[in-house]
Amino acid sequence: MARESSDLGDYDAGCAALQPWWTIGEWPKQVGLSQLAAAELLLTAGTLSGWVASTRQVDGGQNCAERLLSGAVALFDHLGETARSGEGRAELGLLLLPPGIIRSGTHHSSLFSQGFY
Repeated sequence: MARESSDLGDYDAGCAALQPWWTIGEWPKQVGLSQLAAAELLLTAGTLSGWVASTRQVDGGQNCAERLLSGAVALFDHLGETARSGEGRAELGLLLLPPGIIRSGTHHSSLFSQGFY
């Protein structure tokens, strides 16, 4: 639900779907989750944090997104999930693009066709 909402640009719904485990600006609660589920949570929370920070100009939001995404990449690497790790790296790359390169709300899949990856 959270990933589908963020893919559609509905970041509030994505954040709401993760509310039992995560609130923007905080580290997610991972107790009781498998390592794979924890990595997915970090990736989704990091992606949402990045988009919310860029669309709402949240102070420190990009740094939080970077930490979450870096955690996801490290955990996916540890688990041998190279495709998911690559997705996390791609999301990290989006955070490093200068402001104005992409329109607010543009989903990363459309960037493939534009040559940004």
